[in-house]
Amino acid sequence: MAEKLLRKLVQGTTKGKIINMKQNCHNLEFRPAQNNDSAQISQLYEQARIFMRQHNNPTQWQGYPSEEIILQDIAHRQLYLIFSPLNRSVLVGAFVLQFGEEVNYREINGKWHYSLPYATLHRVASGGIFPGIFKDIVDFSRKRCNEIMEQAYLRIDTHKDNLPMQAALSRSNFQYCGIIKVADGSERLAYDLLFPPVS
Repeated sequence: MAEKLLRKLVQGTTKGKIINMKQNCHNLEFRPAQNNDSAQISQLYEQARIFMRQHNNPTQWQGYPSEEIILQDIAHRQLYLIFSPLNRSVLVGAFVLQFGEEVNYREINGKWHYSLPYATLHRVASGGIFPGIFKDIVDFSRKRCNEIMEQAYLRIDTHKDNLPMQAALSRSNFQYCGIIKVADGSERLAYDLLFPPVS
């Protein structure tokens, strides 16, 4: 199953291709990240870390994601960039859409709502230019899932102090599932969202 999903993912991704999401609420431009985007991506993540510190979440992303992780995400074709519709050179957001099993989700203090193949949202960052951009990310992710999976099902986790992300998850109809642990042993709040099947 995992190999089949990966094969569909690679076949369905055109390197560097602009995916014009005319139906999203901000008319944003989405495309897979490339190696020469890494400096701009690192700058966006630094902006996200500053935002977190300003909103009483000083520890979640210190030194993370590293350049190595960013380049790995690019190599796996799972890191997407979001650009302003007014200027394609202005990076306004980034996120990872990872298909296949997330090892940190094998154990949960709680319960996932569904035992289905899923995609995971990771490392979601915004430049703050377009409020509510997370809904665009969820909509894009749903459409990518529908291209690859029988039914779109997303999972995500966030820090207990990341109140803005928790609010965004609630607005996008994610359901709280419980607590998982990441690689360093720290806890994260876990959420999931199952979309209706495509008719």
